Amino acid sequence: MWRCFARTWRLAPDEDTVFRAAIDNRGRLRPPVPAEYFGNCISSVTTGPVRASELLARGHGWAAAAVGRAVAAHTDPEIRARSAAWAAEPTVYTRRRVHW
Repeated sequence: MWRCFARTWRLAPDEDTVFRAAIDNRGRLRPPVPAEYFGNCISSVTTGPVRASELLARGHGWAAAAVGRAVAAHTDPEIRARSAAWAAEPTVYTRRRVHW
């Protein structure tokens, strides 16, 4: 999807791009969220930036691996640190900040 978006949006070759996706935190938190918890427990993961030309020149496997690294790095300490940072300086995400 990331590579398709880059082509569809006709990003400039030297423009940096990242892939961002929603991710479920329930199984990543320690201790885990109780089964009785009724509510959202999601956040987003983001790849590191890469030039559009590099993204398009590399294969699908490279892009998938970059997304996989972002998912693997989304651990309990990372989730808690991001939550604390957000609580200290809350941000409302708008369409400008989130690409569909």
